[in-house]
Amino acid sequence: MFPRSIDRGPIEARVTTRLLAALALFKVRRFLSTGLRLRTACDLQVKGDLTVTRPEGFAVPSEAELLAECTRLIASCKNEGLFADPPVTEVVWVPSEKKAKKKEREAADQGIAEEDE
Repeated sequence: MFPRSIDRGPIEARVTTRLLAALALFKVRRFLSTGLRLRTACDLQVKGDLTVTRPEGFAVPSEAELLAECTRLIASCKNEGLFADPPVTEVVWVPSEKKAKKKEREAADQGIAEEDE
């Protein structure tokens, strides 16, 4: 599916490199097939098929083939423990006391201003 030049580096890095390449190509294919409205009233259309100039002889796989490859490579990366566990990272932001007190003062001042009206 991919040119041989993509398989450089240690074996462990190859699956991740292939995944990134497959995701990038999938995004390009999906963009070209679903929506080329980059701005309001600016609709573009694809004329012909996607052509690749380098590497010579490489043809971008279909959207379905790329989706299947992405799914396979994601599973492979997961099996090799290359993703975070759990896969979703939750971030909690706690505002500093200065900002929290300032907001409280602003809310109180706004409440006073509304009562005066």
